[in-house]
Amino acid sequence: MKRIISSLLLSLGMVSVSLQAGTPGIGGDINDWGVVIDGMASVRVDIDNAQGVVVIPEGSSEPAVVADGTNYIRIPVNTPRFTVSAAKDYKLVSVKTGDRDLTITDNEAVVECTPTSVITITSMHINTGIGEIAADGIAEPVYYNLTGNRVFNPVKGSIYIVVTGNQVRKIIL
Repeated sequence: MKRIISSLLLSLGMVSVSLQAGTPGIGGDINDWGVVIDGMASVRVDIDNAQGVVVIPEGSSEPAVVADGTNYIRIPVNTPRFTVSAAKDYKLVSVKTGDRDLTITDNEAVVECTPTSVITITSMHINTGIGEIAADGIAEPVYYNLTGNRVFNPVKGSIYIVVTGNQVRKIIL
């Protein structure tokens, strides 16, 4: 019964709960990292352009799923770092931990995290030049009479509205 009343009071916002480092928490332990579950903690990462970066937490072969804006990436507490690299056709402009700029080598940076660190990642799209040139096809003219009916066999000496591609003209054939 106490659990139900506590849950109700918490959901109504009538009771505040403060947790301290070193105490067991809900589903994990509370320490300097916040809630640690199965040895994994969350670190805040602000990304300006998520499609331009690949973030791989230490010990993982899969990239983290990120979006533009604020993300919380799960990293192991015993090796609190991740690698950030630029996606294809992108360049890492800056990677910061707080106010400190990190070294970017070959469009990649290793980020060492601390419990209070906020990581900011900035990338930019690289203009790779002209990918392909699409030539406009030569459109066949379409003839209409002055009442707006399509004419398949125009007759010389008549007035027509001619549509060629995105150009419209009035002519006497």
